This record gives sequence, C-alpha cells and structure tokens, in this order.
Amino acid sequence: MVDAANGLAPPAALTSFVGRAHEFAALSALVASDRVVSILGPGGSGKSRLAWELVGRRHERGGAWCFTELIDDVTSAAQVAERVAAALALPVGAGQDALAELCARLRDQDVLVTLDGCERAVEPIAQIVARLAASCPAVTFLVTSREPLLVAGETLYRLPPMTLPQPADLADPQAVATCDAVALFLVRSPRAPESLSHADGLLVAEICLELDGAPLAIELAAACLDHVELVDVARGLSDRFALLSRGPRGPRGAPARHCTIAACIDWTHDLLGEPDRSVFRRLSVSAGPFGLAAATAVAGWSALDDSAVTAAVSRLVDRSLVERAPAAPDGTARYRLLTTLRAYGQRELDSAGERTVTSEAHLSWWGGLGRDARDALEGADAQDWLARLRYAADAGEWAAGADLITALTLFWHGAGLHREGLRHAQRTR
Repeated sequence: MVDAANGLAPPAALTSFVGRAHEFAALSALVASDRVVSILGPGGSGKSRLAWELVGRRHERGGAWCFTELIDDVTSAAQVAERVAAALALPVGAGQDALAELCARLRDQDVLVTLDGCERAVEPIAQIVARLAASCPAVTFLVTSREPLLVAGETLYRLPPMTLPQPADLADPQAVATCDAVALFLVRSPRAPESLSHADGLLVAEICLELDGAPLAIELAAACLDHVELVDVARGLSDRFALLSRGPRGPRGAPARHCTIAACIDWTHDLLGEPDRSVFRRLSVSAGPFGLAAATAVAGWSALDDSAVTAAVSRLVDRSLVERAPAAPDGTARYRLLTTLRAYGQRELDSAGERTVTSEAHLSWWGGLGRDARDALEGADAQDWLARLRYAADAGEWAAGADLITALTLFWHGAGLHREGLRHAQRTR
C-alpha cells in the first residue's frame, strides 16, 4: 500500500515560485485527465521547477506521489524501477525483479510518479513508464525532459517562455513589471528597486526579451546586479556566455548544468550525433524563422541531402533545440532558434570553421528568392510572392544581398506599404 506520507518530499524550494499561473493550471488539468504527461523544453526553461510546484501542492492535499531525479547514473530499466521504488519507500529486489515487484505493488494504487530529467536515459525510462502504465491503471506519470519518451498515450506539454512585455506595455513601468519574466528578474535581483523607473523598466524588458523569457538565463542575469549595473547587464548580453555564469559567487553545490548557460546547452548538445550537430550549427545563420527549403539549402551544402537535413530538423525539434514557428503564408512549416541557442550554434559554427561557407549558402538561398520574386512581381503569382517577401522581411534576412533588397523595395512600393518598408529598413541599421 502506498501512503501519501511514503513519498519523499520534492527538492526543497529555496526560492519563491514566480508566475506561470497559466502553465500551472494547464499542466494540472492534464495530470488530472491523462496518464503520461511530459513537460518538454530546452535546458533552463523551468521544467523541473514547475513539476516541483505541482508535486508540492499535491503533497499539501495529501495525495500519494513520488519525485525521482534521473539526471545521472541511470542506464537500465531496472535502475529506474529501483529509483522509483526507493522514492516511494517500497522494498523491492534488485535487478530485473525490481520492475516486476514494482508493478505488483502499484497495481491498484493511485499515485503520481514524477520522473525528472529524463533526456539522458530516454529508452530505459520509456520502458518503465510503458510497463507500469499498462500494469497499473491508477498510476499517473509526470515527466520532465528535453525530448519526448514516445510511449503510447504520452501527452506532450511544450513549456513556453515566461510571458514577456509587449510593445504596448513599454510606456508603463508597472505594466512591464507584471510580466512573468520581468517579475522573476526583479525577485531574483540582489538589488531590485522598490519601483521601476521608465528607463530601468525598458532595460529589464530588453534583457528579458533578449533572453527569450528563459527562467535560468533571467536568474543568472539578475544575479549579475550584485557586481554590475543594469545597463552593464543589457550591454553584456552581446557575450552572454561570459556574462551568464554564476562562477565562484554562485550557490555551492548547484548542478554544473545550472551554473552557466553554456553548460546548460552542452547538456543537450553533447547527446547529439551527426548530422544533427552539423545541421544545428548551420541553422544558426538564420536571423528569423525558416522553412525546410531554406534549411536544406543552408545546412545541406556538404554531403547532407534534403532528406537527411529534414530528418535532423525533426530530431532537433524533439530535443528542444529548434522550435516550431507560425506557419508560412503558404501553410508550410517554419522553425526558429531561440536567441541564446542561435548564439551557441554560431560559436559551434566558428569552432567547426564553417561560418563562411554556410553564410554563402544562406546568402545564395535568400538572394535567389529575391531574384525569383523580382521577376514574378508582375505575373499571375504576384500575391503569393508578396506574401513570401513579407515573410523574408519579418525574418530579418536583409543580409542576403542586393537581389532580396531590390525585390523587397519593389514589393513595398508596389503595395503602397512605404511605412512598413521604412520600419524594416530602420531595423537593419
């Protein structure tokens, strides 16, 4: 019999839980209705912290649960079973018998089993979840991972960034402060002002936007205020991997992957094989959203064919290194890299000595789009090309040369969108 008190307490939260009201409500509803729920997101997106909060509130209500960290030293399904049994204070045998015993003990139990940090042992964890879910109909699983388990019945919850200031908020410092990302920055700052001035509000908003609303990055940036000023943090993000490091001033005993942004991304990047590493770093030349045609043109310049690049993009999405963006005007899929992941990819591109050839492939693709568009703007497909050109402008691909710029200029002039053209031109200065 699993008693509510048998579960070990989730890791003690030494800091407050900030924001995420919508995400918490959505996740709570999923856990109440579905058997296997996986919180997915890149490193530092707050998956574990959200799971801790949900388990902690279940504990307060007296429900049975366990919280099991699986980030290290798990290589077999038997080890996973032993960890779960230990978290539930259930005596089971070692080795292969552990799973059979765990299934028998949990067969009629209503318990939430939380498995945290599953990306380094996806296969053995998936075996355990599939077996227990089939054998124990009242057991619910809450998983945190950078990639899905791909088991039957799994519900994926891709954790979005924390809410960020919108353009309309920027005139009102109080409106800026109510955004989750800004609220987290202020709470974690060692020298947060009692009230935001307009200038400081704009700086904090700039920092949070530049960090894509990622909680770990925001916390590391806020900690910098112990020894630099707010404006220094904003400027320092041009070399974010040097700035966002806890270093010797950080909490002793913190996992290495949570001490620097680079180490956090290393944790996932180190698991990649080829061609995924090549495709990831080459995609980092894209300033904005891109489709599969652009991805194959930019990343497939060596021995990689279109199908290999397309498959690699899918795996990178699964591993939370590339994310889906709103669809293109013609309905096709688009993707993007978060700003920090793009910066990491560009470092890898430089290390591999591939920046020049990849940039040339990128230039050729967008320049070709511009030439095709320029020739087609007077034809029957003009509206389709206008939509593509607006996509190119929104993607920020001005660096692709004169052909694209000429086509975009014709587009704005012909469509009477002179202000839109001026806005994009000013963005590129």
